[in-house]
Amino acid sequence: ISFYAPADDSQAVEVTLIPPEEGEISIIDFFGSMPLVAHADIKTRINGTAGITGKESQIWGNYKMKLPFAVTMNAPPFIPPTGISKLPEFSPDNRNKIRHSLIHSELATTVENSLPLGGDFAILLSNESFFPKDVTDKALNDSALIDMMISNGIIWDRPIPYADPNGNSYSTDKLYIIDDCDILSPAKDTIPELGINNIYIFNVMNDSSQCVDGARYLVKHSESSEVDTVISYVDTLFRVLLPSPLEYYSDTSTVGHPGQVAVPGLTSYSSVIDTGRIFLLTDYGDHYIVPRFSFNETGDEGVFFSRYDAIDIKSFITFRVASTGVLGPTENDIVLKYPNGGENLVAGTQYDITWETYGDVSTFDVHYASGANPTEDDWEIIVSGHVSNDSITKYPWAWSSANDLYRVRIKDSNSDLQDISGWYFSVVPSQLVNTSDGNEVINKTSDGNEVINNTKMKKPEKLHK
Repeated sequence: ISFYAPADDSQAVEVTLIPPEEGEISIIDFFGSMPLVAHADIKTRINGTAGITGKESQIWGNYKMKLPFAVTMNAPPFIPPTGISKLPEFSPDNRNKIRHSLIHSELATTVENSLPLGGDFAILLSNESFFPKDVTDKALNDSALIDMMISNGIIWDRPIPYADPNGNSYSTDKLYIIDDCDILSPAKDTIPELGINNIYIFNVMNDSSQCVDGARYLVKHSESSEVDTVISYVDTLFRVLLPSPLEYYSDTSTVGHPGQVAVPGLTSYSSVIDTGRIFLLTDYGDHYIVPRFSFNETGDEGVFFSRYDAIDIKSFITFRVASTGVLGPTENDIVLKYPNGGENLVAGTQYDITWETYGDVSTFDVHYASGANPTEDDWEIIVSGHVSNDSITKYPWAWSSANDLYRVRIKDSNSDLQDISGWYFSVVPSQLVNTSDGNEVINKTSDGNEVINNTKMKKPEKLHK
């Protein structure tokens, strides 16, 4: 913006914008995080007397309006469409130190708000780069959110236009939210009150113990799948209160404009950051944050924004840590990715057992067990002393017999470090089926034998294309 018109003058003047100093943010940047479109409801009238003769066929003329930047703010909370930031994955050393040493964390904040209205803004955290506006069904299935999910590789059945007599459209896919870890536990075979059978969680967490109560987990339901799928979580990392101004300029003020902030609001407070949130932040993979603004409603009363408005936030975070975790060595880690529970595999078909390693682990023993609650004697060897220096390792394997209670274990050959499937997975027998055109569905295994896929098997929905 290079020109502006003062409220008491119709003539626009040119100004030189001074860039913000280090640690400051321009008010232009602040409004840059606002909604992309602002609608103004403007009413005008022509004050005067005139007459219309029968010979005239139209009225013409022109008029001029002066519009100081006075607004009413009654919008619901919103997320700026361009405000999403990516946080890179924590290094294994930093992750280990934070997770093994953190006792308590507290955020102390002082806010001076010169904006003409109060409210709050929160920093939201997710493992995906899409965020719903709020938790209502309408917001969860908003077309803009669906577009963002599709652009991130989420398979989604697009809404069918005008699918009912009332001209409405619908999709066979929908999102809903669960914030109770008991419901997300794989041990819950069915949730009758929700009308769903099984929820596949392992695209978002490697084990149900990683679930954080109170975090909002976005679950995708599709009529084409018997299993609903957790696709992401959205959690509030922290919230900052914006105090309302203490005083505004009035009509009788000799300086300023009526409705402009005369005395800013000031507040100081502290809040505890739950360790569960810290664990989400330090989890494996990239993370995304976005601010969420909520302003107090002004009703019919307008407030005046100026280029001098500002928000000054000073914060610091205090960590209480255990010296043993900070000074100790970085621990190695193994994370089993597939099969991790809930899958339905076909006997005789080859699959890649996949795991990730962090730290210095290069030799692995791979086992499987069948049956509930396997003991050490129940684990059968798949391969011993398998060497891999890759961060992601795949080992091909085909299960020969069917069972509903299989698990896999990846173990460091030189220590007790291991990871086990987060829950049981099933292996179903091969079955001969026909497609709609009468052809048989046949796959070849690694040993050259032909087996038939069971196309009716229940399986968790594929998350990405």
